[in-house]
Amino acid sequence: MYIFEPICPDKVNYPVFAEQNGMSGDIVLKYFIHKLITSENIFSLACEKGIIKKASGLYALAESEIENLVRTFKDYDSPELFRNYVPLKAADEDITEEFCEIFENASALTNRLAKFYRERGCGLQALYKGFRLTGSGELVPVKAFDPISLDNIFCYDYQKKALLDNTVSFLEGKPARNVLLTGARGTGKSSSVKALVNRFQSRGLRLIEVPKERTHYLPEIMHKLSDRGLKFIIFIDDLSFEAEETSYKYLKSVLEGSAESKPSNVVFYATSNRRHIIAEKWEDRGDISQKGELHTMDQLNEKMSLSDRFGLKLTFSRPGPKEYLEIVKGIANEHGLEADEELIAAAKAFELSAGGRSGRTARQFVESLICGGDDS
Repeated sequence: MYIFEPICPDKVNYPVFAEQNGMSGDIVLKYFIHKLITSENIFSLACEKGIIKKASGLYALAESEIENLVRTFKDYDSPELFRNYVPLKAADEDITEEFCEIFENASALTNRLAKFYRERGCGLQALYKGFRLTGSGELVPVKAFDPISLDNIFCYDYQKKALLDNTVSFLEGKPARNVLLTGARGTGKSSSVKALVNRFQSRGLRLIEVPKERTHYLPEIMHKLSDRGLKFIIFIDDLSFEAEETSYKYLKSVLEGSAESKPSNVVFYATSNRRHIIAEKWEDRGDISQKGELHTMDQLNEKMSLSDRFGLKLTFSRPGPKEYLEIVKGIANEHGLEADEELIAAAKAFELSAGGRSGRTARQFVESLICGGDDS
């Protein structure tokens, strides 16, 4: 029984590892380090949750195994090419670098790993800030996470502050509410949630994107997340149900109402173009003389109750003419463009051809200028 999985250095394809991860230099050394920092085991999880103690037997056992792995590395005679490898494309961030100088000191390495697990997490959660749920219920990393910042979202200061306050409270272990972001398309609802993860990744915040048709996996996912020391936003984008759909009842139970309570390290953020999420029909508001549901008010309340599970509701309204131009100016400044009268006139014309004002329209307009002008 091992804490860390043993490494057989002769059976590793080091060039493939190096190219997939953009590793340069001593790629054998970096492979060993990479295996350690991404190992999800009883020791790394205890460190992530902040419950490990140096005096514990678990810590001593982990240090002993790490010492054996260091010895395995020293005994391996790696080819010269693997010691000075140059990949086709180097990674933007190589998190193995900080461990290279101390690798052969098992005591220092164990101490540094424990600190890393506590701050960054372990397993794939240490490397990636976002994950998506597949059709088979597996969590896979989002390798090219949207780099959007809250500073890139203009004219929604109240909404951004409310999101920030709720998220900070969540990170600090204080009460935090599930959040429903509603409003027009392209106003920055989804971008605001992703921007929160970019800001707070270093504080242990991760995002898991779950399509509405896969919410039946949520109890299993939440059970797994409850054992982690990180904080997770379960993000459901474009959440809406047609009147005849009944799967919303399952999500409603997961949010609040099931026998098993939501883990304290999990919060739900969802976006929707509908304030009440579930489509309503005029017959839903009828009287008892109509066919169908006898108690129509009960039926109506049932459909509205899903949105009630979100304690914080934020509306991203379509910007007016003044706000639209402020957004255009902000995005133009980001790209080093002067928002002169000519640019403003072009932005107004673009908005008419694009079918309406929104942050997305403003960004598409500025991108059209950078790409060589508007084709319309």
